Amino acid sequence: MLRYFLELTGAFLVYGLSLWASGQLASHIDTGGHAQIWPALIPLPSTLLVGWVMWRSVLKMDEMQLRQQLEAIGIAFALTGLLTFNYGFLESVGFPRLTMFWVWPVMCANWVLGQIAVKLRY
Repeated sequence: MLRYFLELTGAFLVYGLSLWASGQLASHIDTGGHAQIWPALIPLPSTLLVGWVMWRSVLKMDEMQLRQQLEAIGIAFALTGLLTFNYGFLESVGFPRLTMFWVWPVMCANWVLGQIAVKLRY
């Protein structure tokens, strides 16, 4: 578990640095149009690294851990769907519009809540 935590922390650090670099580079490009696409994609490889670290962790789990993770992910999927869908109704009556950047952090938070619920159950 410590190794996974260290690998995930490293991947998120790489992501943070690439996000910072992307913002720095994008702020120096004022030409508009397609030239701004490339700096915006700088964090893409680091997001793939985060996904790869997570996937490797899943492959190393035993059957009970897999079952618990599946249940936690199911809870996260349902809660995220309910929250984002219902927030869409609130946006139609004047609540601020949120970008897609909010979906993954909300899903991660719901995954943690799902893990807590599953751990309490077992």
